[in-house]
Amino acid sequence: MIVETASAVVAAVAAVGAVYYARDTVKLALQGGRDAREQHAEQIAELRAANEASAEQHRVEMDARISAAEARFNDRRIEQLQRVSDLVAEFIDAALVEARDGPPITAPDDPDPIKPSRLPALYSRLRTEFVALTMYRGIDLRDQLTQPSVNIRASALLAWKEGNALLARIADIAEKTSDDVLAETNTGDPPEPGGTDPQ
Repeated sequence: MIVETASAVVAAVAAVGAVYYARDTVKLALQGGRDAREQHAEQIAELRAANEASAEQHRVEMDARISAAEARFNDRRIEQLQRVSDLVAEFIDAALVEARDGPPITAPDDPDPIKPSRLPALYSRLRTEFVALTMYRGIDLRDQLTQPSVNIRASALLAWKEGNALLARIADIAEKTSDDVLAETNTGDPPEPGGTDPQ
């Protein structure tokens, strides 16, 4: 009888111990799950922060590249405007000479000397340079000069007049372009396409 009672007590104690062990095991499992979830959340937050930092760095680098490209583009537009200006000045000089003296004689000793006008060739070169200027978001100037005609003196006078007017306009455009570049430097915003015409 005593042995049976002792066995029952031992069994009861063992059962209680098993219950406590099971409860502690469940607690540990729950705590482990919470820890794993917290660790996972921390990893996700770190990844999100790293992605945001990478995206911001990429945005800054792209902005810098775009700004550098715009600066190079503006430099080329100003260089092209200078080429146009130089060629217009040459066109004016040729027009002045031809209006005053006629085209230069190419072979003075020839009994039938040829006196070709330089204006048509200069006009064609200018048209090409005008097109190149529009490619750099410059103003289209192709309608500013009249194509030279067979009436050399009248054509030269018109070319001289239009050339001087165009040269003055180019000076205004160059000043406006410079202002646009300065404004872009101060604000970081590129000038509007075709926005270099002061008129």
